[in-house]
Amino acid sequence: MVSKRVFQVKLFGGPAPIVLDSKEFILVALMRRNVKFPYACQNGVCGTCKCQLIAGEVVLNSYSESALTAYEYEQGLILACRARVLSDVIIGKLEPDSDPAHRAGD
Repeated sequence: MVSKRVFQVKLFGGPAPIVLDSKEFILVALMRRNVKFPYACQNGVCGTCKCQLIAGEVVLNSYSESALTAYEYEQGLILACRARVLSDVIIGKLEPDSDPAHRAGD
């Protein structure tokens, strides 16, 4: 029997860390705790939930490169709707003016 791996996600400057298992998307965990976080499609297409991975490791499920470019990923950006945690993580919201997609969801 495989045991669940449980980690924490902390929103930089936000509420207490949220416990989630490694099969849950970060955005789903944030929504479950009613944390205000920008999102729209929840499918990795729009880029509204783009955020900075400050610490920790994640794996991203498939997404559109128009939502997150390879360069952005190399710079530490992730999509909360497609990210599953591999460790405890700290993420940071992007400033609303730093990405046009964030204006719609924040």
